[in-house]
Amino acid sequence: MAMENYLPKIRRKKLAEHVLEQLIEYMINLKFKPGDRLPTEHQLASQLQVGRGTIREVMAALAFTGIVEVRPKTGTRILVTSSELKKSPHIVSRSRTSEKIEEIVELRIALEQAIAELAAKKARQSDIIRLKKCLDSTTHVPKDNFDELQKADLLFHFTLAEASHNSSLQRYLAGLRNLIRMWMKQTYSDYMKEGFPIPLKEHRKILNAIEMHDSEKARLEMARHLHSSSTRLNIAILRRDMENQE
Repeated sequence: MAMENYLPKIRRKKLAEHVLEQLIEYMINLKFKPGDRLPTEHQLASQLQVGRGTIREVMAALAFTGIVEVRPKTGTRILVTSSELKKSPHIVSRSRTSEKIEEIVELRIALEQAIAELAAKKARQSDIIRLKKCLDSTTHVPKDNFDELQKADLLFHFTLAEASHNSSLQRYLAGLRNLIRMWMKQTYSDYMKEGFPIPLKEHRKILNAIEMHDSEKARLEMARHLHSSSTRLNIAILRRDMENQE
């Protein structure tokens, strides 16, 4: 029998993957701390002897996974410690492709559906009051204040996790905090154009189901909310990729 029937095909790594691995190793070896800044895009391209398009692709992957924050005027800031990066560097390289991004989306949807369902069953009146305060505070945030809107959005999801009264689910969601934050950042440009009505309306539907202690409806509304958000995420990533190719 022909040899090719026995041997798997060797997948050649893209240049961006090699650069990604080098940059992760660089951050780990130099023991970067949150708040530290990476060299500029031009400096990295020169040092690594690659095009700036490759650097942009790598930075987009790092940003999506919550490792760095890229700001046009202030540069690229590290969000995690080198020890955290050393523990799970595979998250960065695995989530670069659309297939792996989809896996992250599926993980978050499954996790937060379980949280919503349990919260509907176990939430106390004090939990419901706290969730209402989260939504009320969102309505008072100026619509052009991206950072505060993002914090309010994130607070709702983590307050909901506390309302599930399941410490294991809370820990799993906490492990996705950076990913969720970057997910939000990727999709907020569309939300801002529409005055931020969509996630707020969806959060209210989830809260209404929690208040009625309707676990099936809470699970359904959370699924609808995150599927809508994931659609916007895919659109944002597609738009970013098209911009990088220009």
